[in-house]
Amino acid sequence: MNQDLNKKRHFELLNYNKKRHLELLKYSQDLKQQGKSIHDESRKDYLELLKYSAMLNRHLYWETRDQYLELLNEFMEKKIDITEFCDTFCRRSELNDEAVDMLNSNLILLSPHEKSIEFSNFMGQIFDCCEVCNGDPEPLRESYEIGHTEFQHLVEKIYFSLQKFLEE
Repeated sequence: MNQDLNKKRHFELLNYNKKRHLELLKYSQDLKQQGKSIHDESRKDYLELLKYSAMLNRHLYWETRDQYLELLNEFMEKKIDITEFCDTFCRRSELNDEAVDMLNSNLILLSPHEKSIEFSNFMGQIFDCCEVCNGDPEPLRESYEIGHTEFQHLVEKIYFSLQKFLEE
């Protein structure tokens, strides 16, 4: 992950304003009831709300880390194959996205955890691996795709880095 982006995310996390986040959610909901969109009404407010939603999404990765870690352990112990791992991993991420939408629509805010940024970065790396994994032989894969052996190697590398991070 880009160091500058990580620094920016840490700065945003340190300056998280729950009251402002709530104001933006209410404003967005009010506009929706009028048939309008915060995106169309105020690009600045829209981008700020988007930033807060991304923080909440990263925080949910952190809150559900035990489920991700259990899944990773099952994969590392070869209890599940790559296809099952990727399907379950991506579904877990979709559930987090749905939870963010539900929390936002019900005006429920969580305070982001400091470790949520790095943890979600690791999950993003794994998600990217799942997105480009293709079990076909090399001549049949696209240039951006990776095979199962490379996938296994990359996930192992991420897993060990993640373990080190969690021990800190």
